[in-house]
Amino acid sequence: MRLLALLISVFIVSSAHAADIRFGVIAISGKEEAIQAWQPTIAWLQWRFPQHRITLTPYQPHEIDKIEKALENNLLDYLISQPAIYVHLEKTRGLNKILTLKKQEDVSRFGSVIFTRADSSIHWLTDIEDKKVAAVAPLGFGGWLIGYDTMKQHGIDPVANNNVHFTGVQEDVVREVLQGKADVGVIRTGIIEKMLSAHRLSLREIRILNAINYDNFPQIVSTSLYPEWALGASTNVSYDDAREIAQILLTLTAGGNEAQAGRYWQWTIPYNYEPVHNLMKRLKVGPYTNYGEITISQLYEQHAAVIILSTILLIGSLASAIYWHRSHKVLRRIQAAKENAYQQLEHLATHDSLTGIANRSLLTQQLPRDIQRARRNNQLIAVMYIDLNGFKGINDRLGHPFGDQVLRLTAKALEDNLRQDDLFGRLGGDEFLVCINNADNIHEALLIANKISKSIGDIVLPMETDVALGAAIGVAISENGNTTADELIQTADKLMYEVKHSKGSGYLHGVVRNFTLKEKNHSA
Repeated sequence: MRLLALLISVFIVSSAHAADIRFGVIAISGKEEAIQAWQPTIAWLQWRFPQHRITLTPYQPHEIDKIEKALENNLLDYLISQPAIYVHLEKTRGLNKILTLKKQEDVSRFGSVIFTRADSSIHWLTDIEDKKVAAVAPLGFGGWLIGYDTMKQHGIDPVANNNVHFTGVQEDVVREVLQGKADVGVIRTGIIEKMLSAHRLSLREIRILNAINYDNFPQIVSTSLYPEWALGASTNVSYDDAREIAQILLTLTAGGNEAQAGRYWQWTIPYNYEPVHNLMKRLKVGPYTNYGEITISQLYEQHAAVIILSTILLIGSLASAIYWHRSHKVLRRIQAAKENAYQQLEHLATHDSLTGIANRSLLTQQLPRDIQRARRNNQLIAVMYIDLNGFKGINDRLGHPFGDQVLRLTAKALEDNLRQDDLFGRLGGDEFLVCINNADNIHEALLIANKISKSIGDIVLPMETDVALGAAIGVAISENGNTTADELIQTADKLMYEVKHSKGSGYLHGVVRNFTLKEKNHSA
């Protein structure tokens, strides 16, 4: 019997991990650091996909051949990659982008930092001529290619003079410059700030060349900006599987523990990487090494075949026209399918999956805009913080499926009692947020609160339960929009808790003037 139980347990464990999901990541700061940074994200995915075994393999930027071999042999499903390596593999191995990374401080673009020692005689990019340059890897994007492209725009080409050395790791570039092994270094944006925060570098030790300031970009940079890292899916991954992975990653908490470990902010819908393609074409690197060039043998073959090709094209013109017409229709269908998929991903990122209404992310984006509009037009704006009473008892006694139904009915109650311009959504759990726009007066806003409270209280529960459903509502009102989103939400939250602790259900409203709660009234 013990042997039989052992065999059954082994079968169950092996079946649970029958289908591995294999992730790779480009390790720009070394493989050990890449594993430490990305393992929490992989562990979170493992929790969401317990039926699979999810693995992570780090690759250094110069190991492009190793990555190509893994993709060719179906040993790699997804790759978290900097743009140049992604574009190379998209061109050569059909890697398909499904998401783009946003870095810390919600930054979705990056570039290169070109620097030298503080005591160096180099002050301008034109001073780099004949100097030794340290960079990360030939296909390192922020760690080389963007900076190289900028140098060439200033008439400098260290590659032509064989003056470039690749270290393989970002921080090693900084160390080589500080130690005098190189005159100039090229690293991606964010590395200097990382080393400063870890006290491994002082700004007094280096001089930034060609420094540029961009709006909404908080890091030191010397070049143009390009889209951040991509998550690519290999050709052996089905569309449905890739979409499921993308949908789950879009729900990962922005700035949460997993994101902090990986030094990123969140995932977003895939950006356009055509600027990366264009840069690599200009530099003739990666899959574009021979871009725009035609060899002598190719020219000979083209001229020798002119008569034959012309005859074939003349005879086959009709067939060719039909073929291209059909191909164009197929391409249009593929493009339409892609656009539809992007729209679905964007909707999933901004809407609650259970109720279909706005989620916390969309609410926090839209509410400040509504307040600015109210301030411009000197209009009243009211924010309601709603918490359901009795919801825990419903889940405990009737089960979570019925609890989910109550949340859907609550969302329907909000929709039925609000106007077209009003904003509403689910913050999470049994908490909801409503923003009343363009109300004529406080009485009109409170009338809406009263209707919402009554509609939630009227949600029908089974006869056999003694749980009563209600809502505690805090209403924070600004008569002219002269406040902030955080102030209104926090005030409404406090008022909601006063209702909850005093009489359970109903609503309590307060008027915020110049960022201060001036009046407070309790209503049934």
